[in-house]
Amino acid sequence: FRSWLEEAYSSAITVTDTGVLARNIRNIEICKQIFDHNNSLSAEFKGVDLGAGYGLFVRGMRDLGFNFFWHDLYSENLLARGFEAKSGTYDAAVAFEVLEHTVNPLEFLLEHKRKFSFSKLIFSATCFDEENIPDADWWYWAFETGQHISFFSQRSLQYIAKRLNMRVTHVDADLYIFEDIVSPHIPYTVSKSALQRLSNFLLKVDRRLTSRGSTSLTWSDHLLMRDKLRDQSCDGDV
Repeated sequence: FRSWLEEAYSSAITVTDTGVLARNIRNIEICKQIFDHNNSLSAEFKGVDLGAGYGLFVRGMRDLGFNFFWHDLYSENLLARGFEAKSGTYDAAVAFEVLEHTVNPLEFLLEHKRKFSFSKLIFSATCFDEENIPDADWWYWAFETGQHISFFSQRSLQYIAKRLNMRVTHVDADLYIFEDIVSPHIPYTVSKSALQRLSNFLLKVDRRLTSRGSTSLTWSDHLLMRDKLRDQSCDGDV
């Protein structure tokens, strides 16, 4: 088990993750909308990105004027160096494409909530239907890279929220928010047109034509890299 995880995480971002840039563009846009419409934000607002990877999200948010910092024990930060998060109180945290990589998501969140004392967490979770478990072809299993090790249903998110003494709100698609129960509830909405425009870069991106009239290569590149890994596995190279 240990050697499998060490091998899977020998690189912070896998070769099949061709959507990393598109997702960060989407997440920056979503958070900008949420924070722009939250009148309770103070001038001293601070945010922290949990599992920040190379720092693309933090750099993007800071470029837009949001005072974000990062925390990640397992990846070298290339784009937001100098803005490491210190223990303290933060208005909001984000965890995009993070929880599915943790052995114990609840312990991960409890530990980071103690460290950064956030009252709001914006995160992504690709949930499965408990009544219709996906088959082995579901892309999200990510068998080729082995980095997805925790999977969620709506009920499991409710359980985690309860243990955190928070409530969970489903905003749209794979986007959720945990909030402290004692905090005032704010109805979160994001522009459907903006989400649709940005989501075109993701799983169904091959249906969208680029400005040159050719099809985006994001999804087909993912399939290409996935199939290469499968071929190497069959040949005994990995």
